[in-house]
Amino acid sequence: MATIEQAKQAAVAEFLTAAQPSTAIYALAVSTVPQQIVTGIGRGPKISDGVETGEECLRFYVERKVPKTSLPTAHLLPAAYQGTASAIGHPDIIFFTIMTSFPLQG
Repeated sequence: MATIEQAKQAAVAEFLTAAQPSTAIYALAVSTVPQQIVTGIGRGPKISDGVETGEECLRFYVERKVPKTSLPTAHLLPAAYQGTASAIGHPDIIFFTIMTSFPLQG
């Protein structure tokens, strides 16, 4: 099993590379191909239903979250990557967290 840092580096290589535009047509107005929508990969505590689980995980950041039931199976991001748990988040959540954790002075 890979360390979390090794899993992160492998995920960056797999999901943050330039992907060829898809010619497939789906009911959604946006692409759901992971290599086209993953905007960042990080690591941190896993959060389930708004509560930290105490487990460190890989975090996949995407342009927008789409319900699993709307995605083709081939486009689902892994629940675990190289033996490391993963989670999916939207960049706006991180911006909000940073702003509330470090309020502006003045």
